Amino acid sequence: NTLSGSVTVASSKTVLIQGVTTINDDATFGSGRTLTFAAPGAGGITAAPGGAQIFDFSGASGAFKTSTGATSINGATTIAAAKGITAAAGAGAFDFGAATGIFKTSSGANTLSGAVSLPAAVGMTAA
Repeated sequence: NTLSGSVTVASSKTVLIQGVTTINDDATFGSGRTLTFAAPGAGGITAAPGGAQIFDFSGASGAFKTSTGATSINGATTIAAAKGITAAAGAGAFDFGAATGIFKTSSGANTLSGAVSLPAAVGMTAA
């Protein structure tokens, strides 16, 4: 079936879409509304290649949570002023071991709370 005009679904009703669905224009969810992917399955949102798609939640003030699976950030990332990154308690790791670029800290105080190891061929220089 093809819907060629506006469609309104009553607030107490549900729309179930099964199979591949393509939305070729903007889609808007009203304030306080939720888009849910039901389990089981590997459902998700995929952006087609070759465009400058934007995933923009900048107008929202709620939390943004990822899944419990691995998360990849494949582009540059900027942390806004007066914001930070916090690790929850546990055995989390912050591992840049495979990187070859420069690692800089902020100009504020830096605290190393655990043992620090430097390979024999690596030194530390005071600026």
